[in-house]
Amino acid sequence: MKAILLTKVDHTGRQFGRLTAIRKVIINNRGHYVCRCECGNERIIRGDSLVGGKSKSCGCLSPDVNQEVHKTHGDSATRLYNIYHKMISRCYHKENDRFHRYGQRGISICNEWLNDYESFKEWSLSNGYTDDLSIDRINNDGNYEPSNCRWTTVIVQSNNTSRTRKIEFNGEIKSISEWCRELNYSYGTTRKLLKQGHKTPDEIFTRPRLGKGYTGTR
Repeated sequence: MKAILLTKVDHTGRQFGRLTAIRKVIINNRGHYVCRCECGNERIIRGDSLVGGKSKSCGCLSPDVNQEVHKTHGDSATRLYNIYHKMISRCYHKENDRFHRYGQRGISICNEWLNDYESFKEWSLSNGYTDDLSIDRINNDGNYEPSNCRWTTVIVQSNNTSRTRKIEFNGEIKSISEWCRELNYSYGTTRKLLKQGHKTPDEIFTRPRLGKGYTGTR
């Protein structure tokens, strides 16, 4: 019996939908490919997703795919699908007015969700989704994927944005709004004093509670 030498296939140069595999890379012992989309974007995609047909574009294809999905899942008019659609738009569509805070920063959506609304829906319903919650990335610099997402209130989500200023008091770090709610201080006055640099958090929060008329001069 002749021995047969098995070699792993390299798909570099092949085209999959709108994607062309331009370089193979190994991530977590799995074969991935740096792919260039016909729209000009580049993404790193797992080899099995390419070969299996799960990934056919960088995400620009999603609106076309979703037109077909609408016919089967029946969720096109729901709040959850609207969240899903907007998530894709701000990550992959340069014309979106929030693209600079997401796609331009390198924030992407895992293939599991990007190419399958039903998968996103199943995860959402299994992880506490209700119509009064919003999707939030736990690591604000991380991607949209099951391990980095949760359903939260708007207040919790706003405290997790890159624009929210965090301050330290009593050895804990929280946003200004969180400290003011917890200690019953005026948010507007506290924020103004911190911005002007007149007072430190310790100086502000160890004084009598700040009312609307407090100027920081007493």
